[in-house]
Amino acid sequence: MRALLCLFFSISLFSCQKDDTQLIPKDAEPPTDVIQDGLNITLLQKAVKNASESSNFYGLVVIKDEKVIIEEYFRGKGPEDRFPIRSITKNFTSALTGIAIDQGLLDDLDYQIKNAYPELAGTSKEQITVRHLLNMSSGLKWNEEQEVVDLIELKIQDPIGELLSRDLETEPGTIFNYNTVSPHIVTDIIAKKSGVSFKDYAIANLLDPLEISSFSWDTDPDGNVWGGLGLELKTRDLSKFGQLFLNNGMWNGKSVVPTEWVTLSSTAQIDLPQSTSKYSLQWYVADNLDRKVYFGQGFGGQVLMLIPDENMMIIAVQEYLVTFAQNNQQWINFQEKVFPLIYQSIQ
Repeated sequence: MRALLCLFFSISLFSCQKDDTQLIPKDAEPPTDVIQDGLNITLLQKAVKNASESSNFYGLVVIKDEKVIIEEYFRGKGPEDRFPIRSITKNFTSALTGIAIDQGLLDDLDYQIKNAYPELAGTSKEQITVRHLLNMSSGLKWNEEQEVVDLIELKIQDPIGELLSRDLETEPGTIFNYNTVSPHIVTDIIAKKSGVSFKDYAIANLLDPLEISSFSWDTDPDGNVWGGLGLELKTRDLSKFGQLFLNNGMWNGKSVVPTEWVTLSSTAQIDLPQSTSKYSLQWYVADNLDRKVYFGQGFGGQVLMLIPDENMMIIAVQEYLVTFAQNNQQWINFQEKVFPLIYQSIQ
């Protein structure tokens, strides 16, 4: 399942070589088990069993055509529990950036951040744009695996200033380098432009429209919510966000996220190193499947996966307070024992 590991690019944890082998052969014999709602229920039951037996797996949800097909919780968890979705927070920040552009707070994705940080004018960093930040291609020096723990533990007192003070390692827009501070810079720009905190902006423009009221959101040393992590949600509320994208940005008949932003988010913009997958505006875009699949992912094996042609999503929540090695194992459990069965279940 090496190609499957490459599909779910996990930050600095896997060293996958390019492998264009199909994850699931197109000419595979179709399952002959019980079929319901266009899905093989027997295979889905096997996926649930494997999830329940996987270490630290808390919840698995599958929704198709806005109908809950699977909603199973393990180890004492339930639908009223909030789960730390970790870096899937980045997908919310991305959506709010699309909203901010639509509202005219930012001219477009190529808004140069020197306009918000005048100290960058006249330097080699003045060409960095919001697009670069959301595509993890700012070029600024950063080592996620070595520095993210200090970031989370608030040992970096001025994360935005610290990052912007660093030298460019590569030309902006050319090389992907995962960086949790990058979307946090975007939230700071939106706050400056909107005149309200990013949390308040998020509540007014995304969480309230989706009727998401039960949440918590970790903050940086200055008390501002993080743009790249820290959001905790119920799975049912996370599914609202997923359905918003499956509905091309519409919710209850109203546009919440511009349709163009949804399309752009699911269209590959930059290559990932040593992977067959791509990246676009904080979303991973699978590039080796026979259906369009794009997804958000968080440390510990948190997943929000969208299969738009099937109007289908998969949500997985697992323990996040784990070592990098255990995180690795939890991803493997999902990638090898759960996802393939769900994907194969589609008839």
